[in-house]
Amino acid sequence: MRSSRLKIVKTSMLLAAISVLGITSAYASDDQCRELTASGNAEYPPYLWRDPNRPGELAGAVRYLMDDLSDILGLPIRVVDSGPWGRTQEEVAAGRIDLIAGAFFTSARSEWMDYLEPSLMLTQTAVWTADDKEINYSEWRDLIPYQASL
Repeated sequence: MRSSRLKIVKTSMLLAAISVLGITSAYASDDQCRELTASGNAEYPPYLWRDPNRPGELAGAVRYLMDDLSDILGLPIRVVDSGPWGRTQEEVAAGRIDLIAGAFFTSARSEWMDYLEPSLMLTQTAVWTADDKEINYSEWRDLIPYQASL
């Protein structure tokens, strides 16, 4: 059951990625597109992390999906470490990176980035606190004054 579920998720992600590539590559003429560049949050295991064996590249589950997609398309996809998450987003917005992995939807990002709808995956996030410390928050920015460990 688990492997068939994983196969369904993987197939769905590949089909969605192909759809995104259709949108992205429509902006470039056929003779210009020789490879695609993908990136994401380099501190987001198991999806992505800095590859200790390949400086400047990322490893993880997304890397495997991009490798599969590259095989299907017959087009190289480099999965690069473009630096901190903020810089990665800037690189995508500037058109220097073609694909971004793990970008949660925000209205601001939707101004410069196309999202797939419906979402392929949902990630739940939880915050634990010590019993004697209650933190009231309604959005991420409310958590800025606090320290956390992962």
